[in-house]
Amino acid sequence: MPAFIKGSVGKMGALLIEKVLVSGGMINVEALAAQVGSKRVRDFKRRHLSKVINAGLLSVDAEGVVSAPSDLQERLTQHLVDTGCDRAAERQMNAIKAQRIKADKAPTNADLRRERKPFAVNLEHMKVRDAEQDHYRELEKVGPTATTFLRDEL
Repeated sequence: MPAFIKGSVGKMGALLIEKVLVSGGMINVEALAAQVGSKRVRDFKRRHLSKVINAGLLSVDAEGVVSAPSDLQERLTQHLVDTGCDRAAERQMNAIKAQRIKADKAPTNADLRRERKPFAVNLEHMKVRDAEQDHYRELEKVGPTATTFLRDEL
């Protein structure tokens, strides 16, 4: 989870809210656990249902009936603002745009001219490099004994 999103109820929490609303706003804890495929009700309460209850988006009464509050829409909106989820999509789109700008930026002619070395400097560098390569090619042709002789004379 990104650092700017704190305390979100997550996908499972959203699924629990959806299941409660689809069932008419009230459902038994055991039935809710069965609908989402959880075999152990105690673990389901501890792992998943507690996050949504702590966020104030669902409630459980003494008989184990899960219900949605009447002002769920306002609570969900406030939860999105509090956790930063409402701005997550905007941040993601801005990051994607910034990456595209960086990737698509081609150098201008002025940039290329600044980086280009004058022809004379390149030509001189090429002559020195070719002379060094020619010297090593000659040493390779003559063999080890002659190479020692040529080095001694140099």
